[in-house]
Amino acid sequence: MLISTPDQAPEGNHDEVDFELLGSNGPPYVLSTNVFTQDSGHREQQINLWFDPTLDFHEYEIMWNDHQIVFIVDKIPIRVFKNLTSIGAKYLKLPMFVHGSVWNAPQWLRSTDWARGPFVASYRSFEVNGCSYKELEPKQCSSSESITI
Repeated sequence: MLISTPDQAPEGNHDEVDFELLGSNGPPYVLSTNVFTQDSGHREQQINLWFDPTLDFHEYEIMWNDHQIVFIVDKIPIRVFKNLTSIGAKYLKLPMFVHGSVWNAPQWLRSTDWARGPFVASYRSFEVNGCSYKELEPKQCSSSESITI
Protein backbone atom coordinates (compact mmCIF):
# COMPACT_ATOMS: atom_id res chain seq x y z
CA MET A 1 0.00 0.00 0.00
CA LEU A 2 1.27 3.44 -0.85
CA ILE A 3 -0.04 6.78 0.34
CA SER A 4 1.31 9.68 -1.68
CA THR A 5 0.70 13.13 -3.07
CA PRO A 6 0.31 13.22 -6.86
CA ASP A 7 3.45 12.75 -8.93
CA GLN A 8 2.66 16.04 -10.67
CA ALA A 9 3.16 18.02 -7.45
CA PRO A 10 5.65 20.90 -7.70
CA GLU A 11 9.19 20.18 -6.54
CA GLY A 12 9.43 20.20 -2.75
CA ASN A 13 5.78 19.17 -2.42
CA HIS A 14 5.97 15.40 -2.31
CA ASP A 15 4.99 13.55 0.85
CA GLU A 16 4.64 9.77 0.84
CA VAL A 17 4.20 6.89 3.27
CA ASP A 18 5.00 3.42 1.92
CA PHE A 19 4.30 -0.19 2.71
CA GLU A 20 6.11 -2.28 0.08
CA LEU A 21 6.31 -6.06 -0.06
CA LEU A 22 9.58 -6.81 -1.79
CA GLY A 23 9.51 -9.65 -4.30
CA SER A 24 10.72 -13.01 -3.06
CA ASN A 25 10.72 -16.66 -4.03
CA GLY A 26 10.35 -17.64 -0.38
CA PRO A 27 11.49 -16.69 3.10
CA PRO A 28 12.48 -14.25 4.28
CA TYR A 29 9.46 -12.18 3.25
CA VAL A 30 10.58 -8.56 3.49
CA LEU A 31 8.27 -5.62 4.14
CA SER A 32 9.79 -2.22 3.43
CA THR A 33 8.45 0.98 4.99
CA ASN A 34 9.49 4.46 3.98
CA VAL A 35 8.54 8.07 4.66
CA PHE A 36 9.16 10.90 2.19
CA THR A 37 8.64 14.46 3.40
CA GLN A 38 8.96 17.46 1.10
CA ASP A 39 10.73 15.31 -1.54
CA SER A 40 13.21 13.91 0.98
CA GLY A 41 13.26 10.15 1.54
CA HIS A 42 15.99 7.83 2.78
CA ARG A 43 13.95 6.84 5.83
CA GLU A 44 13.47 3.26 4.69
CA GLN A 45 13.25 0.48 7.24
CA GLN A 46 12.79 -3.19 6.41
CA ILE A 47 11.34 -5.97 8.52
CA ASN A 48 11.34 -9.71 7.91
CA LEU A 49 7.72 -10.77 8.23
CA TRP A 50 6.88 -13.62 10.58
CA PHE A 51 4.42 -15.09 8.05
CA ASP A 52 4.12 -15.82 4.33
CA PRO A 53 2.11 -12.85 2.99
CA THR A 54 1.15 -14.81 -0.14
CA LEU A 55 -0.92 -17.42 1.72
CA ASP A 56 -3.68 -15.24 3.16
CA PHE A 57 -4.91 -11.68 3.60
CA HIS A 58 -3.31 -9.57 6.31
CA GLU A 59 -4.05 -6.15 7.81
CA TYR A 60 -1.63 -3.36 6.94
CA GLU A 61 -2.41 -0.08 8.68
CA ILE A 62 -0.92 3.38 8.70
CA MET A 63 -1.94 5.55 11.64
CA TRP A 64 -0.93 9.11 10.83
CA ASN A 65 -1.58 12.12 13.02
CA ASP A 66 0.17 15.33 14.09
CA HIS A 67 2.40 13.42 16.51
CA GLN A 68 3.57 10.33 14.64
CA ILE A 69 3.12 7.77 11.90
CA VAL A 70 2.69 4.19 13.12
CA PHE A 71 3.05 1.28 10.69
CA ILE A 72 0.96 -1.69 11.86
CA VAL A 73 0.75 -5.27 10.57
CA ASP A 74 -2.02 -7.53 11.88
CA LYS A 75 -2.57 -5.16 14.82
CA ILE A 76 1.16 -5.22 15.76
CA PRO A 77 3.03 -1.90 15.55
CA ILE A 78 6.23 -2.51 13.59
CA ARG A 79 7.54 1.04 13.21
CA VAL A 80 6.99 4.51 14.66
CA PHE A 81 8.07 7.67 12.82
CA LYS A 82 7.77 10.61 15.21
CA ASN A 83 7.03 14.21 14.32
CA LEU A 84 10.25 15.95 15.34
CA THR A 85 9.67 19.29 13.64
CA SER A 86 10.43 20.90 17.02
CA ILE A 87 14.11 20.04 16.41
CA GLY A 88 14.09 20.84 12.69
CA ALA A 89 13.11 17.49 11.17
CA LYS A 90 10.66 17.38 8.26
CA TYR A 91 7.19 15.85 8.71
CA LEU A 92 4.18 15.22 6.48
CA LYS A 93 2.14 18.33 5.71
CA LEU A 94 0.36 17.73 2.40
CA PRO A 95 -2.93 16.08 1.41
CA MET A 96 -2.66 12.39 0.56
CA PHE A 97 -4.44 9.76 -1.46
CA VAL A 98 -4.23 5.97 -1.42
CA HIS A 99 -2.48 4.14 -4.24
CA GLY A 100 -1.85 0.42 -4.62
CA SER A 101 0.12 -1.27 -7.38
CA VAL A 102 2.47 -4.01 -8.49
CA TRP A 103 5.60 -2.61 -10.11
CA ASN A 104 9.11 -3.47 -11.21
CA ALA A 105 11.98 -1.53 -9.60
CA PRO A 106 15.27 -2.96 -10.91
CA GLN A 107 17.08 0.34 -10.34
CA TRP A 108 16.91 -0.08 -6.56
CA LEU A 109 15.88 -3.69 -5.97
CA ARG A 110 16.49 -6.57 -8.30
CA SER A 111 15.24 -7.47 -11.74
CA THR A 112 11.88 -9.16 -12.03
CA ASP A 113 11.80 -12.76 -13.20
CA TRP A 114 8.78 -12.40 -15.48
CA ALA A 115 8.65 -16.19 -15.99
CA ARG A 116 7.37 -16.45 -12.39
CA GLY A 117 4.25 -14.37 -13.24
CA PRO A 118 1.49 -13.53 -13.22
CA PHE A 119 1.99 -11.10 -10.35
CA VAL A 120 -1.22 -10.25 -8.51
CA ALA A 121 -2.09 -7.93 -5.64
CA SER A 122 -5.47 -8.44 -4.00
CA TYR A 123 -7.13 -6.05 -1.57
CA ARG A 124 -10.23 -6.43 0.57
CA SER A 125 -11.93 -4.60 3.41
CA PHE A 126 -10.18 -1.34 2.66
CA GLU A 127 -11.08 1.27 5.27
CA VAL A 128 -10.20 4.92 5.77
CA ASN A 129 -10.73 6.70 9.09
CA GLY A 130 -9.96 10.35 8.86
CA CYS A 131 -10.86 13.80 7.74
CA SER A 132 -11.52 15.08 4.27
CA TYR A 133 -8.82 17.48 3.08
CA LYS A 134 -10.23 20.51 1.30
CA GLU A 135 -8.00 23.40 2.33
CA LEU A 136 -4.31 24.21 1.86
CA GLU A 137 -3.79 24.37 5.62
CA PRO A 138 -6.21 21.87 7.17
CA LYS A 139 -7.54 22.55 10.61
CA GLN A 140 -6.99 19.87 13.20
CA CYS A 141 -9.81 17.39 12.99
CA SER A 142 -10.97 14.20 14.56
CA SER A 143 -13.39 11.79 13.05
CA SER A 144 -15.12 8.63 14.10
CA GLU A 145 -16.47 8.24 10.58
CA SER A 146 -14.97 5.58 8.37
CA ILE A 147 -15.33 4.55 4.77
CA THR A 148 -15.09 0.88 3.86
CA ILE A 149 -14.51 -0.12 0.25
